Amino acid sequence: MSVELRDCPFCHKPAVFVGVHDNEGNYKGVPGCEYESDPWSGLSYGLHHKGWGECVLCTCGEAEVMGGVLFDTAEQAARYWNAGGNLMKKKAMISQPMNGKTDKEILAVRNQAINTLTQMGYQFVNSLFEDDGKEEYWFTPDALKKRGIENIPLCYLARSLEVMAQCHAVYFCKGWDQARGCRLEHDAAVAYGMEVLYEDGAAREVQG
Repeated sequence: MSVELRDCPFCHKPAVFVGVHDNEGNYKGVPGCEYESDPWSGLSYGLHHKGWGECVLCTCGEAEVMGGVLFDTAEQAARYWNAGGNLMKKKAMISQPMNGKTDKEILAVRNQAINTLTQMGYQFVNSLFEDDGKEEYWFTPDALKKRGIENIPLCYLARSLEVMAQCHAVYFCKGWDQARGCRLEHDAAVAYGMEVLYEDGAAREVQG
């Protein structure tokens, strides 16, 4: 099978696998098993979750099919799981110190953070202030001044908090504790019970 299965969005473990079945849904093994090469009673594929009692998606016995749904090919089953699982991902934004850093340095750290979040199973939510073609959403200093914004850093913080409200978690890059805006974002994340992640690998979920 050429399609890799993503981790379960509930237990965050690589617990899901594709099983080989006959046309009546009887479990025969995993792709590459003997029955797959000689499917005398028909061939179909199902999704399974290991570890009964460890996750809400676990099947009663690894041979039982998730949802009772069968697929024509192993690749079809894998793609169905990967697409459906994406809808259940937690959302996360990045809090990153930028003062005194070049655009190249900022982008490098940001891309690494995005990659880390993706590997952890999070859906990245962009909090950068980018022009989307509408004057009221321009975030360049000149555009903000034209809109009557007197305290530009505070406006940036307000926008970040708006994005944070869309997320389940915030990922704090190294040096966050030395940046005023990042510290305030951290205080907000902790105060409102968000999941707090750190570049050094630590993570904690706090209760507001």
